[in-house]
Amino acid sequence: YEDHSRQEAARKTVPMDELEEQALISLAK
Repeated sequence: YEDHSRQEAARKTVPMDELEEQALISLAK
């Protein structure tokens, strides 16, 4: 199902964004 694949893609994308944000924050400190 397209919706299911989209949800999975969103799940995989969000955590990456969070990790990037944390990395940027840690670098800024």
